[in-house]
Amino acid sequence: MSKNSEFVKFDKVDKSYDGKVLVVKDLNLDIAEGEFITMLGPSGSGKTTCLMMLAGFETPTNGEIYLDKNPISNIPPHKRGIGMVFQNYALFPHMTVYENLAFPLRVRKISKEDIDKMVDDAKQFEEEDKKLKEKIDAKNQLESTVYNTKNTLGQEGVGEKIGEDDKTTLEKLCTDTLEWIDGNPDAEKEEYDAKQKEFNDTTMPIMTKMYQGAGGAGGMPDMSGGMPDMAGGMPEGMSSGGPNIEEVD
Repeated sequence: MSKNSEFVKFDKVDKSYDGKVLVVKDLNLDIAEGEFITMLGPSGSGKTTCLMMLAGFETPTNGEIYLDKNPISNIPPHKRGIGMVFQNYALFPHMTVYENLAFPLRVRKISKEDIDKMVDDAKQFEEEDKKLKEKIDAKNQLESTVYNTKNTLGQEGVGEKIGEDDKTTLEKLCTDTLEWIDGNPDAEKEEYDAKQKEFNDTTMPIMTKMYQGAGGAGGMPDMSGGMPDMAGGMPEGMSSGGPNIEEVD
């Protein structure tokens, strides 16, 4: 049985956040079943936006996205069966810093003397790399918070729980924050942290009001990842009988 050559299909897809500038313009892309692809481009070129549209965290302005020949633009993220992982550094936790740096060099059969020299040279940029990692982590955290919140706002019944005015406020906040991220690719960690605080300062009072109205006695949940899923009612640990604590490995 032959594989579907158009398992994922972007058909004339446009995306604009402000109704003026197209972040993605006339994207036509076919991805075969089992195919592995890499999207390459400068910061702000629309790579993440394409993935967000496929996962359901963003909706195309024009065009359609198909999964196994079925249009999915109007299907909510939690019903698509698609996962998304935000970029981050990957290290072997059981290895030292030296071993992590040396491992790929050993695979390439580079001599120990050359490996030692390369690792020593890399140490010169240790502080710079640390700052870059902190910056990327702060950006990823902000993006994750915004997209988790957008996902929750798109679920049924949320407007009734928090009120349509508050829902509109949060939807605008999500849009404005994403536009800021796309428009400031060279922002520093402190700027991402400030945006994160600004986002949380607007979001948390609305969530607090909702929990108080629902009679929650367990206190506010961790909001670092955005609004929790409220489509099925109060999240675990927020019932009127107090928090439920579960041990997770």
